Amino acid sequence: MGESLLSIIIFSPILGLVIIPLLKSESSIKWVSLGVTLLSFLLSIPLITGFDPSNSGLQFVHKIENWIRISDNFSVHYFGLDGVALLLFVLTSFLFFLSSAASWTYIHKRVKEFHISLLLLEIGVLGVFASANLILFYVFWELMLIPMALLIGV
Repeated sequence: MGESLLSIIIFSPILGLVIIPLLKSESSIKWVSLGVTLLSFLLSIPLITGFDPSNSGLQFVHKIENWIRISDNFSVHYFGLDGVALLLFVLTSFLFFLSSAASWTYIHKRVKEFHISLLLLEIGVLGVFASANLILFYVFWELMLIPMALLIGV
């Protein structure tokens, strides 16, 4: 599980994206969103304790063989964190938890759309910070744009 921990954290909001469209009650939508963002944050805490500051390379690297194959000697890493990205990654997961909690008193219209956009945005932002290559960075960056525009509109 240690190797795929980054992927689990990044894609854990999909849990909420599956459940929220099925819900009718605003309070249940808010609870699911809060729970999923809390799960992402709690899963990211072991990254801090497991980080080795003496290692200057990427840590928590998740490799997927033959993901993008250019030659036999060239391997593309899927996800990984260095020291700065680790801090931004954990802080982002905490801020999305706070954003979900703070939205309870301020968001009264389009609650379902707001929380779906919030969870999609969390996937995008966490993916950007953990991307180990330019292609994956671009995909997650583009994934962030639509939910961010929707959140600004709400």
